[in-house]
Parts: sequence; structure tokens; C-alpha cells
Amino acid sequence: MIFKSVFIIAITVICLGLIGLSPIVYAEEYAAGHVIESRQSFAENVKFGAGVDFQAAQTFPAGTFFSGAHEFTGDTVHQFTGNGIIFGDGSGITFQSGKTFGKYADFSAGLLKIGNTPGEVAGTSTFGEGAMFTDEQPFVDTQNFAKYNYFGDKTDFTGASQTFKEGMVFGPGSIFRTNQVLPVGTIPSQGIIMNAVTCPDTSCVPDPADVIAPGEKFGAGIDPAAAKKYVRSDDKTFEIDGLL
Repeated sequence: MIFKSVFIIAITVICLGLIGLSPIVYAEEYAAGHVIESRQSFAENVKFGAGVDFQAAQTFPAGTFFSGAHEFTGDTVHQFTGNGIIFGDGSGITFQSGKTFGKYADFSAGLLKIGNTPGEVAGTSTFGEGAMFTDEQPFVDTQNFAKYNYFGDKTDFTGASQTFKEGMVFGPGSIFRTNQVLPVGTIPSQGIIMNAVTCPDTSCVPDPADVIAPGEKFGAGIDPAAAKKYVRSDDKTFEIDGLL
């Protein structure tokens, strides 16, 4: 028998900063309101202050940090596929629908707005492996999610059915569309799904027989899916609901 604590050791942690050391030193920094008129080639780990005006299409590299509010809603098409882009410090960032985001995109500091209604994700966008979302984020349309996405407490999926994948973590109080499927290897707050669950109602509490709850043992030979959550230098906490 394998104890839960042994499994936790096997969790993959993607480190974008080193715990206990000084904050990230940015390769380039642009002050709030700065105007960038032409297409640029930015170094990795670039920081943009609130409301930087990007007048030409840009490709943002790994480790980009958007501090404060930004709007990417015009006709200019930017690329956000770099790994580990951090979107905001809680002020919120607005996008047009149909965006593609790279691995470990971090939306955890504030409600993500994609579409016309504040604080919700409308239309269909694509989120890479390990994307993180804040509490109470509503998704009103079907999205393209990759493995290991991390959703905060009280996430609202009632607007549309989704295709969830292994290693996804759902915070306590998250609600789902009736008949939504939670496949094997997903992790609601009740534990790790070991038998696929079809949600009987919006609360989608799995039968105890279908999950390995926190503190329970895994049977011999069981190899559950990994969960991924990265650690930032400015956020030294580490917790995965359903495991800890």
C-alpha cells in the first residue's frame, strides 16, 4: 500500500522563482503607460507596467509579467504562447475571444476577462498545460484546456460542458454543468478521481467509491496521474486541493 504522503512527493512542481531568495530580477522593464510603437523582440522575464500601449503586434516571451491592468481587445493580434506568462497583479487584464495561451500561464491574481462581460471567460480560447486561475472564475463557453490546469475555489463551469483532462485540480465549491464528466485523474476537493464521474447536479460530489480522498491509501500497483503547480518567488505558498 502506498500512502498519500508518498504520492505528494511525486507531484511535479514547476519553479519560476526560488523560494526564500530575492524576487525575480527582470531583464527589461517598461513603466506604466509606456508607448511601444513598433514590433519588438523582448528578452525573457520582461515586465510591463499597467496600461503599456502596444501599437504593433507583439510576441511575448517566457516569464513576461504584466503588472496591473491591460486591454488586448483591439484589432492587433498579440501572441501569448511563451511559458509562464504572469497576467496581472490583481488589477485584471482583458482579452478578445479566441486567444491561445502557453504553458503555465498565471491568471491567479484576478478574474480573467475574455469577451464583453467583466470577470468571465466567453468564446473559446486555448489554455496550455498548467494554467492557473483565480477563485470564482466563470467560464460561460466551452474552452480548450490542457492537462494540469489549476482552478481556484468556487470556479463556475455551469455555463457550458468542458473536456477536462488528467491532473486538473478544482478548488472547493466549484460547480459544474449537470452531466459534466470528470475523468480519471482529475482532482476535485474530495480527492483523486479513480473512476470517471458524471455529475448528477452542479455540486458534482463524487461517490466515495470513485475517489481516493486526502489521507486514504492507494492500492498496490495504482499509478495516479501527476498534478502540477508552479511556485513563484513572490508567492511562497504551495497547496493542491484534493491532495493536501
